[in-house]
Amino acid sequence: DEGCVLNAVRIYGSRYGQDKPPREDFHIWACDENYNVIKDFPFRYSRFRKGKPKWVTLRLEPTEVPSTFVICADFNPEQTKGVYVHYDESSSGNSLIGLPGQEMRVFNRGGWMIRAVLKAPATETNAGIKSDKNAKNEKAKSPIDLSTPEATIKSFVKAVYDGNLEAAKACVSKHGGDYGEFMEMLATESNHPFQAMIKAMDVSFPIEITSKDITKDRCKIKWHFTLGRVYYIGDGDTKMKKGTHAKFDSYLELVGDKWLIRDI
Repeated sequence: DEGCVLNAVRIYGSRYGQDKPPREDFHIWACDENYNVIKDFPFRYSRFRKGKPKWVTLRLEPTEVPSTFVICADFNPEQTKGVYVHYDESSSGNSLIGLPGQEMRVFNRGGWMIRAVLKAPATETNAGIKSDKNAKNEKAKSPIDLSTPEATIKSFVKAVYDGNLEAAKACVSKHGGDYGEFMEMLATESNHPFQAMIKAMDVSFPIEITSKDITKDRCKIKWHFTLGRVYYIGDGDTKMKKGTHAKFDSYLELVGDKWLIRDI
């Protein structure tokens, strides 16, 4: 099989330790299937913020990689510094523990939330695959109703659950403080924690709106859905059981005749 060009690596995580990031680099390595280093990419620790986790995109010098390759990351962690890299408990089989030059072990608690951003060779076959995917997406479009705050929340959740990220984006206000994070989350069908939580929803139970407070063109709304399976939070040490209500306090704004989400 032909290889690809590696353009970036996306990692979902957050820095811990001192408020000020350490003045040192962490390393991302592109390796072949035998864990031999193809390229070493150093980055400053300051690329990760302390506190709330988010997707961090690390742009790389475009590098050719084979059809099977491995991404390794090393933050040289200590008690007073490091990066919490999150994982998705519902995904498994392809994640490892180890570094280049070391023996690799299978990570059996889930899938690391580390994504490679690739550019495939421009071939007729790839073009055909892209067309098929676009056609599939056309069929999978979710109906959107933005006429009320309740309708917007339900449309957004359904779009994320269906994997229709374009429809989900249409429910989000560009003026919200979390707009950048929304776009990171909706940039691809990734295993972002919010996407993973939504996809753990039990669709046999409706989304319930528990309170709503509208003041002029702003709305605060409390709502929840029911989990259909166990969902692990953060680093996996905290879990929400099947049947638990996943609760949210969301803020929306009226833009024209559409209610859009500012903060979920």
